[in-house]
Amino acid sequence: MSISIIRQLTNYLTDTVEGERFPLLVLVTIFGVVLFLPSSLIDLRIQKSLFPMMGAYLLLCGAVYLFANRPVGLLGGFILFYVLVMFIPDSYTFLLISVFYLAAYLIIVAFYDRLVKPVKERIYDTLCIFALINVAWMVMQHHDIFIIFYPKNGVSLETGWFANRNETAAYLAMATPLFLRGYWHWGLIPMAIGFYLAQCANGVLTVSIVLCIYGVYWLCKAFPKYRMIIPVACIVAAVFTTGTYMTFVHRGGYSERITAYVTSLELVKEKPLFGWGIGQSCRIVPIFLHGEKIKPDVGRGLFKHVYYQKDFARLYGAKHNYNNEFVESWTHLHNDHLQWMIDAGMVGFGLWFMVVLAHFVAAFRTGRFEPLPVMVLLAAMISANAFFTFQIGCFLFIAVLFAGMIQGEYVSQRRSHG
Repeated sequence: MSISIIRQLTNYLTDTVEGERFPLLVLVTIFGVVLFLPSSLIDLRIQKSLFPMMGAYLLLCGAVYLFANRPVGLLGGFILFYVLVMFIPDSYTFLLISVFYLAAYLIIVAFYDRLVKPVKERIYDTLCIFALINVAWMVMQHHDIFIIFYPKNGVSLETGWFANRNETAAYLAMATPLFLRGYWHWGLIPMAIGFYLAQCANGVLTVSIVLCIYGVYWLCKAFPKYRMIIPVACIVAAVFTTGTYMTFVHRGGYSERITAYVTSLELVKEKPLFGWGIGQSCRIVPIFLHGEKIKPDVGRGLFKHVYYQKDFARLYGAKHNYNNEFVESWTHLHNDHLQWMIDAGMVGFGLWFMVVLAHFVAAFRTGRFEPLPVMVLLAAMISANAFFTFQIGCFLFIAVLFAGMIQGEYVSQRRSHG
């Protein structure tokens, strides 16, 4: 009985219908490009007048995604109806961004065999080369040699080509699994130097977990006799590496971040099903965590755009800790999963979790399992737990790219087996 339920769930998560819908892809691309043109080229009022048409379009797009990947279609449909019901500027912007990345995902899946698979190794190589370039830049910055990218006031110097060391460490963590190929193994030493210079716990924690999982997979496959010992050894190695890094290399604390996460759960409890509204976490989290430490005009500006003002004011009066010891200014929660839970509730988070699960299931259901795309996607998901990875465009695109590659490979193998 339980096996049958699990089989039905995996079929639901990964089922696709064959066929490339070229006209729809063209339509998706046109909308994605036009709606992201600067306002000097297309008046923003015109863009907002397109909102009802965009709603109908995303509904159509969501229906198509039910064939490309059911959970992705459900999430797209949820975003459509949620934004229509709770129309605020933040949700409109989120809708446009969703259309863009949904379009990219559909193109990658539909044209995987033609466009992506032939250049897959080149994609891997490009991401590795960019990671090594960032490490080289970090080394130069460490020795006070700055080319193009100059440090901002109060920001660490070793940032590579990114805005800060957290972003650099997150990218290195996502790229590290791609170095586990052929001669690219030699790049692991420069990558270790990059992690050392970044001095960011998030990056090392992410890469330790990912390499631990990959090590268990590869070693159990190579040495099946030691399957009972290998997972324990890999976990011990990951814990030792992370602990050593946190003790001797990492600068900064993490207790305040944990406190912020625990405190923000009160926001989830207040509106558990559908949340406070897309984009609302960036407004209510700073006030709820340390409202008395925000400049009055800034606090009033944030509260002005809160969707459920009465509910939030009541919760603030009942649950806010006036004796908090927050030092950092929490403009973001630095946790995409928790922010999405606050914005869209458990329903939205559940659909998001289904999308992630669907791609891991699809990867393991392929006849020729390829671990690298899974490891990169996993690194993106883990780093988003302690850093707002998906709010940074290049990281979100990498996650969408590798999710599309996983699903594209699954569809391709289904097509080849008839």
